[in-house]
Amino acid sequence: MAAVAPTGSGPFEFTDSNGKQISIPLTAFSFDALGKLSVDSKWTSIASAAPAKALQDYMTRQGLIAPASVPSPKPAAIVRAAFPGPAGNNIKVTISITAPSPDPTQTTFEIDVTETDKYTGLTPTTIASILGAANTPGSLPGLVVVDGSVTGVPAALPQTSLTGGTDTANANSATHITTFKLKARAPGAAGNSIAITIDNVTATAFDLTVALTLTSSNIRIATVQSAVANDLGYEIVALPPSGGVFSVPAAGATNLSGGGGASHASAILVAG
Repeated sequence: MAAVAPTGSGPFEFTDSNGKQISIPLTAFSFDALGKLSVDSKWTSIASAAPAKALQDYMTRQGLIAPASVPSPKPAAIVRAAFPGPAGNNIKVTISITAPSPDPTQTTFEIDVTETDKYTGLTPTTIASILGAANTPGSLPGLVVVDGSVTGVPAALPQTSLTGGTDTANANSATHITTFKLKARAPGAAGNSIAITIDNVTATAFDLTVALTLTSSNIRIATVQSAVANDLGYEIVALPPSGGVFSVPAAGATNLSGGGGASHASAILVAG
């Protein structure tokens, strides 16, 4: 955390051991991430000597010198999972500033969206009830559902992408799995970026990891909503914050939360 400026009733003033009146401006002080008061190097020798140090300690204990309140971050945008349910809590949105500019409207940035759904200890009799099947919601729905019957435990499968996804067709696992078929939860070419991994296979159970990463580049404030809809709409929706105006979001990663049942997971991106 960056240093925080102090607040107080005026300059830090005291009489030194020689009877000289000393006045140190509050701007020479700051609080570090641990809440410890420090002083600018130009004043260190004076401020660290008695009686200045004792007076500093007393004033901070009494709150006469305290960290100034930090304004709440300004919301830049709201991102919401495109589908309701708990799987939205597995979505991470990462912002990278690719071309900063003094004019925020000219700054370009990139949004990467990842979702990773992990299922452990699946069995042939439980997989459809957990992931869901055609017209039957699962208890932990995610990126894929079971398409058709399940005949047994699958063989291990290294990370493999689904195929066949179009505007009108759901991507699917094709012939990569012989004991059942998985298909993307919704049609769209983005489903071809869904990757499945099967491991920890035993005679009766197995683990399944389903992951998707989508990217939208060269975004500006004016295009953020349309860029998200075009490139990332399979996973998220971008909404303006309170006030209705988008801002350039701060670089970093944000996890969506609050998804469950009919509720969509969401997060507020703060302005940079």
